[in-house]
Amino acid sequence: MKSRDGTVARNAGQAANILGLHYQNINLLPKAQYGFREGHSTTDQVIYFCQSIIDAQNKRPTNHTVAVFLDLTKTFDRVWNQKLITKLYEVFGISGRALMWIYAFLRNSLIRVNFNNSLSRNFKLSQGVPQGSVLSLILSSLFLSGIEQVTNGRRERDSFADDIVLWRTGTDLKKLESDVNQAFVDLWNFAEDHKLSFNPSKSTVGFFIGQLYNFHPNTLLNHQILAVNKHPKCLGFVLDGEILSNKHIDHLVMRARRQLNILKYISGRDWGADASTIRYSYISLIRPILEYGYPIYCCASDTNLKGFSLVLLVLLVFGTLAPKTFYFTKQICNL
Repeated sequence: MKSRDGTVARNAGQAANILGLHYQNINLLPKAQYGFREGHSTTDQVIYFCQSIIDAQNKRPTNHTVAVFLDLTKTFDRVWNQKLITKLYEVFGISGRALMWIYAFLRNSLIRVNFNNSLSRNFKLSQGVPQGSVLSLILSSLFLSGIEQVTNGRRERDSFADDIVLWRTGTDLKKLESDVNQAFVDLWNFAEDHKLSFNPSKSTVGFFIGQLYNFHPNTLLNHQILAVNKHPKCLGFVLDGEILSNKHIDHLVMRARRQLNILKYISGRDWGADASTIRYSYISLIRPILEYGYPIYCCASDTNLKGFSLVLLVLLVFGTLAPKTFYFTKQICNL
């Protein structure tokens, strides 16, 4: 098997990666399915979701948003292989050698159990996708395809792997509740048809209603009331009622200050006091934290952005900031 650039697969793992990248490039996945492909990162999904909330709140009369953050239980380990092969053929038109190769890729998965330093015999898996392959990620996303159609255009939905966000906007709060609960019925039926299950204990509901802060949606998933979270996380981004990013900034600062203790410890040691060690430690430990969600929180008010001031000043003292970040620090800290 060859890739587009002429690379020849030398083993099954490389062939799986090439095939996975091919199906990614030909856009088999629905637009609402994020993850594992260009232009559909976690940040892209959060931006789209937050912008939908802001657009709803800017309407007159103001539209409110009720969002539910659903968690599928062990999706990668519970992919029903027979159902997946059927969908690949009937829905996506994958046939011939490619389909047979995927079937063999799934069928030849084996597991062994290690207990008290003893290994069991091999067992064949009838469900789940092999871990660590690009093709496995694509196949799991294709297996979940069609879940976006159960909303019937009345509710919006995005998903990143097994994390699903379902939301509804409108002016009538009771109707929002009714639509979301109806969506739960449709989603539950889809999950049962694919031998999957939702985890109500890890699923939460949030609302973005502005002044009606004491509103509590009554949402039921499989007859179980979902917990209400006023500041839910969407793929690691902490949300607030008006998408001001203040809660997310506070969360980033708290995490960054914890990592600063490591940087302070390293700087006080003979083996870690040189500038390059401190700089690389900052790049690996702190900068990814501060940069997550930047395309969203960059539009926050100066008051909210000042939450970064203490962390950035400490980093400035260590001399770890890049020129662009240094300019950003001057603006926030009024240097």
